[in-house]
Amino acid sequence: MTPRLLPIAAAVLLAGGILSAQSAPNRDEITKLSKSFLRDSAELPMTVAVETVVTNAKGKKVRNAHSTTEFIFRGYNGQTGNASFRTNAGLMSYRIMHDSIAPNFAVINAFTVLAPQPDGLNDVAVEGGQSGEPFLLKTTAACKDIQFAMAGQFLYPNKKCYSTQFRVHNDEAGAWTIERFDLDVASLPAAGKIPYLGPATIRKIHAEGEVQAARLPDDPRPFLIPKRVTIRIESDKGTAVVTNQYTLKTPAKK
Repeated sequence: MTPRLLPIAAAVLLAGGILSAQSAPNRDEITKLSKSFLRDSAELPMTVAVETVVTNAKGKKVRNAHSTTEFIFRGYNGQTGNASFRTNAGLMSYRIMHDSIAPNFAVINAFTVLAPQPDGLNDVAVEGGQSGEPFLLKTTAACKDIQFAMAGQFLYPNKKCYSTQFRVHNDEAGAWTIERFDLDVASLPAAGKIPYLGPATIRKIHAEGEVQAARLPDDPRPFLIPKRVTIRIESDKGTAVVTNQYTLKTPAKK
C-alpha cells in the first residue's frame, strides 16, 4: 500500500513504517493501541444500557426509550479486516436492541481504521501534543467506490465512508491510551431512510465515544472496551440520538 500525504496542516504522516516526531506515537504503537481493543481471541460479553431519543422536525419526541441489552465482541480478523459481534436482548427490548447496534458499529468502524488491513496500513496523521496536550490521530474518509446508503433497518448507514479522530496521551505508566474518539460520515447530505422518521435528507451523522480499560480473571493482559458511545443523526425530518453505556460482564466464580 503506497502511503499518501493527508491534507491536514502541520500533521505528521504515519504509514508503512514512517515515524513521527520523537514524542508522538509511531505507527507500531498506534497499531498496538488498536489491537488492545480489536482483540483476536476471547469473547467479551458486555451489558449495555441503551437510550434512544428521536425528535421529529416539529420538535416532538416520537421515541424516548431506555433498556438494557448485551453486546458480545467476538474478535477482529486482521486477514479479512473484519470484526464480529452479536447482540442479545429480551423480547420486550427487541426494538431497542436494534437501536443499540448503531453505536456498536460506530466504535468498531472507528478502531478498524487504525488496525492492520488486508491491503496494508491506513494513513494516520498526527497533530497536537504541545505542552503536554493530547495528540490527535486523524484519518480521512476514503470514499472511492462507496456510495452512501441508509435503508432504515438500523440507526446507522448500510454503506458509508467516514473520517475519524482519536485523542491519545501517555498514562502514568508511560503507555499510550485513548481518551475519546469521533467518527463523521462523509458524502452528506444524501437521501436515506431513518427508523422512526422515514425517508429523509440526512444532513449529518456523527458518533463520539470513550473507552475504558478492562481485565479478565484468566488473562493478565489489559485491554480496552467501549465505555460510552453516542451517535447522532440530523435530517430534514428530525433528529435521532442513541447512547450506549457499556459494562464488562465478569464470569461467575466457579
